[in-house]
Amino acid sequence: MFALQNEKEPVACCATVVVAYLMKTHGMSSSKALNLVKSKRSVVAPNAGFILQLQSYEKSLPGIL
Repeated sequence: MFALQNEKEPVACCATVVVAYLMKTHGMSSSKALNLVKSKRSVVAPNAGFILQLQSYEKSLPGIL
């Protein structure tokens, strides 16, 4: 078992995976998917690096709404 030094990091990482899943499976934009996740779990706050990765991933997906 390992100790987490920053407990916000796993929340950001897990939330980012969920956002990417919504983008891929439901054709949502990164902002729309992130807003949906935040509406269900208010502590979600991905850092700037995760946001940039989501925006980059969004550009690679066809047919984002």
